[in-house]
Amino acid sequence: MSKNVKYGLEEKKAYIFDVLKIIESENNEKFYIIVDPNGKKHLMPSKYYKNYNINVGDKIKCYIDKINCVGKLFFEPEHPYYKRNNIYKFKFLYSDNGENKHSSSIFNINVYDIYNNVCTIVEKDNKNELLYGDIVYCKLDRIKKGHLYLSLASKID
Repeated sequence: MSKNVKYGLEEKKAYIFDVLKIIESENNEKFYIIVDPNGKKHLMPSKYYKNYNINVGDKIKCYIDKINCVGKLFFEPEHPYYKRNNIYKFKFLYSDNGENKHSSSIFNINVYDIYNNVCTIVEKDNKNELLYGDIVYCKLDRIKKGHLYLSLASKID
């Protein structure tokens, strides 16, 4: 079986899952037990999706984010508000200059999402022309474990 197919499910594709129940592990971590279209049960950590309003009995659209080398599936439920590759307005929090090992100068822009979570946009150059006072326009590049990965974008028309 190919590395990117398991239980008839393929990486980067979306499927509808039933939320069967919520369980708690011995170390107090909570997990959703979700059932794929083939009837196979899977665990999905709940801690990343607190704002998603996922409840027992719901049908949720999940992407198979990754299938690792031992066949473990990693799920990413569809965000209730944000959609990949779209441009959104975010509330500006602050910005700063930083350094990392790959670039001598980076520019960090911190914004709030609709749930008031802080998201950091890392840019190689100071792109002040894309900052509009209290609003920053960003393209949603990816969502992983409920975290938004953003890049600066031009204004929405």
